[in-house]
Amino acid sequence: MCMLKRIALAVVAVHFVVVVLHSIAHQLLAVNASPAQLAFIFPVIIVAPVVAGIMLPKFEKFGTVLLTVSMAG
Repeated sequence: MCMLKRIALAVVAVHFVVVVLHSIAHQLLAVNASPAQLAFIFPVIIVAPVVAGIMLPKFEKFGTVLLTVSMAG
């Protein structure tokens, strides 16, 4: 696997850890997201980067585009 793919997968992993820690902080501080915010957070912030990480090794272009768009979100 090329170095850029490994870096992209590392970014996905670090992003996932940060999202988990961030969501724990929201729970501890009782700061809840509205339904509209959750409609963005779940697919764009949580699901899309994980799917991009899964797709990246086999479908490089799709994984790259999805990761880029989700990180821009």
